[in-house]
Amino acid sequence: MSKSQKATSNGAEGSKSEVRIVRVLITVAVGVIIGLIPPPDGLTPDIMKFLGVFAAMIVGLLSQAAPNWAVTVACSFAMIFLGLTQIDTILINFSKNNVWLPMAIVGFAGCLEKSGVLRRIAFNVYKLFPTTYVGQILAIGAASVVLTPLIPSTSAKLGVMSPFTASLASEAGIQPHSKAMKGLWFVLFNVCYICAFCVLTGSNGNFLILGFAPEDEAAKFTWIYWLLMCIVWFAVVVILTILFTAIFMKPNQPITVTKESVNQKLAELGPMSGDEKFCIIVLACAMLLWITESYHGINTAVVAWAALFAMLIRGLFKTKDIFALPWPFFLFLAGLLGMSDYMNSCGVSDWISTVLSPVVGKLIPNSFVFVIVLAVVTWIVRLFVDSLSTMAIIPTVFGPVATLLGINPLLVVWLSYVNGQQWILPHNTPQMLQSAVMMGNAINHEDVRNLSFVYMITALIGSLASVPVWTAMGLM
Repeated sequence: MSKSQKATSNGAEGSKSEVRIVRVLITVAVGVIIGLIPPPDGLTPDIMKFLGVFAAMIVGLLSQAAPNWAVTVACSFAMIFLGLTQIDTILINFSKNNVWLPMAIVGFAGCLEKSGVLRRIAFNVYKLFPTTYVGQILAIGAASVVLTPLIPSTSAKLGVMSPFTASLASEAGIQPHSKAMKGLWFVLFNVCYICAFCVLTGSNGNFLILGFAPEDEAAKFTWIYWLLMCIVWFAVVVILTILFTAIFMKPNQPITVTKESVNQKLAELGPMSGDEKFCIIVLACAMLLWITESYHGINTAVVAWAALFAMLIRGLFKTKDIFALPWPFFLFLAGLLGMSDYMNSCGVSDWISTVLSPVVGKLIPNSFVFVIVLAVVTWIVRLFVDSLSTMAIIPTVFGPVATLLGINPLLVVWLSYVNGQQWILPHNTPQMLQSAVMMGNAINHEDVRNLSFVYMITALIGSLASVPVWTAMGLM
């Protein structure tokens, strides 16, 4: 690199550093100003300090003053510095399932991917369907559904499904960036990635959502109960996605794909290895224990760590793999949940409920309107921030209203998560860009931007269709 290039690079880095410093200063200033405001009736000076810290957290997340994990952890320690709480209280989630369960399952997921068993499962599912475009749609959907409960790492699932989807399309003569290619990606992304939120062990994000359940109700959100909560939404989204793709994204000329291409991929894998057989046995045992948790009472995290220790004994998980775990996610998770716990205990939610109660009946008269308004606000917020930051914002706005309507707080977070999975702008959902790369750039963001609107409407329809079920379950 020449001296001029180095100077340009150093200048760019310096400029980024200056911008970050300004964002940090603005974040701190907002927190200090709000924290010093005289408390209105019903609040105390300590609560105002907390609101100042919470506002600083929101501004820091929105402005990307620092990485998400750094913002939430810094705010947690600010709470300790201000004398509002103790370290073993604000960071207590480090000792709960919310952190330890996804930690073990992410490690376990890496072992499954390393063994090759996930690819073998997906390829065998493909063999069951017709060699037509509709057959491809159904195969992608079915393979994604099969993988969904097996592993919570959505990146791992996309890593298995994306390359093979592109390969299968290529074998059938479907051109990159074509309408048919966009349709196959749409099915892949909706079912493999987004619908993973419908199975408790299908996405790491579910463990974050689970942390918002009231403490006295958290135990009832078992694997089966979670599935019952999501089953109508899942069915609506999958069916509408497949119908839309089959009707509006089909190629102009009929296409076919040979069974030989699928068989060739399986042949390349060779006979099932000892590691694969071992993983299938451990996975089957873990799944059985997760599904039957309500009968035997063994903690989900205990099962996950037992599975990971089995991988360790087999040699599929090594000490170096610990460093590959998503530690920033765990830090963000614990910090965010700690802030949420404090808000629920300090009286802010009750105060907001009191303020809103005179008008909430006029603005949001029932659960159906609540779902619509929440979805629209989530769409707007997601244009500017990522899904994790949205999960910190939406419960704050809608939590008190949900309490007045008898809506479970966990459902508020889940609705904001599934309705917020949009990709109108490139930064909205990085997984969309990751899947495009893993498909060999057979599609790009511009190709599928408009499909985001299709998903958003589909997700809202699924949410509204689920209201009667949620009411029957006592969640609304």
